[in-house]
Amino acid sequence: MICYCTAFWDNGHMLVAEIAKQYLKDSGDLAPVLAVLQAPDGLSGVEAFHDLADSAVWMDQIKCTHSSPGCSLHTFPSFNQFNNWHYGGKCIAVNFYPETANPCPGVDRLDTGLILNAMFQAIDTFSSTKSLTSAAMALRIILHLMGDIHQPLHCSGGAVDHNHPQGDVGGNARRFNFTCPSANLHMLWDSGGLKYLNNWSLENYTEISKALQENSTSFITNSVGLPDALNFNTLEHMPYYQFVAVAKGDYGMFGRVLHEQAEIAKSVAYGTNSGIHLNPKYPGSSLDCPTQHYFELVQNVTDLNIGRAGYRLYQVLKQISRQIVHSGILPPAAIPPSVPPAIKRPPGPNGLEDTASALGARSASSNKGLLRAQSADVKPSREGQFSTA
Repeated sequence: MICYCTAFWDNGHMLVAEIAKQYLKDSGDLAPVLAVLQAPDGLSGVEAFHDLADSAVWMDQIKCTHSSPGCSLHTFPSFNQFNNWHYGGKCIAVNFYPETANPCPGVDRLDTGLILNAMFQAIDTFSSTKSLTSAAMALRIILHLMGDIHQPLHCSGGAVDHNHPQGDVGGNARRFNFTCPSANLHMLWDSGGLKYLNNWSLENYTEISKALQENSTSFITNSVGLPDALNFNTLEHMPYYQFVAVAKGDYGMFGRVLHEQAEIAKSVAYGTNSGIHLNPKYPGSSLDCPTQHYFELVQNVTDLNIGRAGYRLYQVLKQISRQIVHSGILPPAAIPPSVPPAIKRPPGPNGLEDTASALGARSASSNKGLLRAQSADVKPSREGQFSTA
C-alpha cells in the first residue's frame, strides 16, 4: 500500500501554525503554549522543535529514514508508528462510478486512517495530564493534524471508479505522464497546485520565520470578513470539558472539518468540470496532466484552507492554553499575569450530557450546510482566497 501521510509539505503546515500564532500573540494565550513547547522536559531537547511553526512539521520530520529535501533531521528518527494518523474518512465514488453503501469493496480506509481518533486523543490528553512531555507531544500532534485535516485528499479514504475499483490511495495511484510537473494527484494537492513546494531546512528557521510572519499577516488580512462555515469561534467561551465534548464524534467539530473537506475532494479534486481527466488513454497508462485551470483551482482551494485552518487552530489553541494554565502543568513563573482563567465546569450532573445532546441536534441540521465547493462555482476573490457563488 502506498502511504499518503504528508499534507501541504513544510510550507503549508508552517503557515497554518504561524497564522494561529499571529492571532494568538495579542492575548495571553500564546505564552503557555510556547512554554510547553520550550520546556526542557517537553520535547524541545529532542530535536529543537520549540516554536509553533517548526513544531507543526514534527510529525513529518520524525518519519525521516534517510537524507532528502523533506528531512531536516540528520539523526533520521525513522519513527513511523504515527503514519496512519495523518488521514481518514470513507471512500468516495467518482467519475460516474455508481454510488453504493460500500464504495470500496474489501478496503476499509475508515479503520486504517485514524486522524480523527488521533485528534480526539490529543485534546483529551489535556483533560488530565500533569506531564510536560505528554502535553508537548499532544500539542505537536494538534499543530500538525489541523493542517492535514484541511487537505481534501487526506479526508477521503480513497476514490473509486472503473479504473480504480479498489480505491486510489488518496490520489497516489492516479499518476500523471512524464510531461506533468506533478507526479500524481496526491502530490499535486500536497503542494497546493505547485504553489507551496518548499520543504525547508529547519537549520534556517530564523530566516524562514520572517517570511512566515509576512505571509501569515497577508493571509489574515485577506480573511477579514470571511465567515467560518463551521463556526469555530463558538468554542471560545466554553469550559474545556465542553470543548472536548463538542470536538469529538463523526459530526463533532473535527469530524465536520473532515466531512467538509471530503465534499471538496469529491466535487473539486475529482470534479468532472474541474479540468482533470480521470480516464487514461489506455488501460493502465498514466493520466494526461490536468489543465492550467485545475492547477489554479487547487491553488485557490489550498489558500482558503490554509487560512481557515490557521483560524480554526487558533480557536483550538486558546482552549488548550487555558487548560494548560488551569491544570498546573507549568510552574507559576512560566504563566504571564495576562492569561485568562480557564472556564470552570458548572455544577450539576447533566452538563456534559446536555452539551453532547445539543451538539448532536445541531450537527444533524448544520451538516447539511457544510461548504460544498462545486468546481463550476469556485471563483477567485481576494488574493489567496476563493468564494463560492
